[in-house]
Amino acid sequence: MIIGYTTGVYDMFHIGHLNILRRAKEQCDYLIVGVSTDELVLHDKNKTPIIPFENRCKIIESVRYVDKVVPQMDKNKFGVWEKLHFDKMFVGSDWQGTPQWNGYEKQFAEVGVEIVYLSHTDGISSSLLREKLNEHGHMKKEYSIKDIQFCILGIIKYLDSFCKEYNIRYYLMGGSALGAMRHGGFIPWDDDLDVFMTVENYTRFLKLFEEKGSKEYFLQKENSNDWPLFLSRVCLNGTTLISDEFAHNMKQHHNVFVDIMCLYSAPDNEIKRRLQYYTAQLLRINALERANFPQAEWIKWVAMKISRIVVNRWTRKSLENYVHSFEGTNTVQVGHFYGRARYPQTNFMRKFIGSGTPRYVTFEDTQLPVFENVEDYLVSRFGERWMDMPDQKTRDQYPPHSNFVDLEKDYTEYMSKDKKSWIYKC
Repeated sequence: MIIGYTTGVYDMFHIGHLNILRRAKEQCDYLIVGVSTDELVLHDKNKTPIIPFENRCKIIESVRYVDKVVPQMDKNKFGVWEKLHFDKMFVGSDWQGTPQWNGYEKQFAEVGVEIVYLSHTDGISSSLLREKLNEHGHMKKEYSIKDIQFCILGIIKYLDSFCKEYNIRYYLMGGSALGAMRHGGFIPWDDDLDVFMTVENYTRFLKLFEEKGSKEYFLQKENSNDWPLFLSRVCLNGTTLISDEFAHNMKQHHNVFVDIMCLYSAPDNEIKRRLQYYTAQLLRINALERANFPQAEWIKWVAMKISRIVVNRWTRKSLENYVHSFEGTNTVQVGHFYGRARYPQTNFMRKFIGSGTPRYVTFEDTQLPVFENVEDYLVSRFGERWMDMPDQKTRDQYPPHSNFVDLEKDYTEYMSKDKKSWIYKC
């Protein structure tokens, strides 16, 4: 039996895709098709497919020429052969003669695998279909991850100038700090940017930005009826960025944004530190419940419902006061306890901040601030090998925030008249 293998994205499935699969099946007895995951497409093409991975797999599975569908999670062709042991690999003729595929031909010849180049169907491709839909106004413009990053870069540049004008200190945090030090800018597959501020700077920033910030931006203040989470956002008016996790909160602003998180003092006593963390997480779970955050896991769904009872108008303030009660003391550790990170990764040594004066480093085409001892902070957050590029499995743990993006229209244009539902189409 001759086993064949071919791969593709198969987005917006068309006759060209069908012809390739038919021609491949004509030359083998059993055809295996690798369908590229959303994460791989994002990494390779800086955009997500219109049709989600699971649906694309179902479409290919329904084609009578296909015997088996497998996920294509990376471009390691030989690694796939070691698992599937196919006899022929089919690929588009536009790859023939390229250095990459000349190399594959030599590599696979050693194990007896034939590479077969198949011609494409003239006049049809997914790109042409998108262009035609755009021409007739049936499809919004596509934006790459680079487009989103460029928009975010504009926000952080304004935030930086505002903070310099009013002598407010802030620092890149988490993946944003990692991107600055490892990539000199954004992590290539990251579509957000986060900053830290100490309590004093955070409090001053919220007050001053609300009073004197440019009308081009909107300040989504933390712990409010519209945005109950414990972080604030500087949002760029006139843009749209809707994520699956917050799509059900119709009250918040769904613009492209920069997240601002407050650094709190953590007590030196281990038991009190844990109590501080768990109290903050209880408040976080309750905030997600109030924001209509979707939760598929039943245990987390139950926790959100229980938080509704435990955290109420009588107890909420007391719980918040406890989390913030260690301010004014020069504790050894600081942290932000309201995020997804688990204890003790929520905390780090105060000495990593240094004297408090930010250290400016290259970030894309500008300079942005990090902690004075940012390398020590990154070791504590990501481990000794933080400079190493992560594998695909690790990258997949950090999916894009954006489900629907329009950098030229405000999110309100995609809301129903009563502002209670979305009318956008991907």
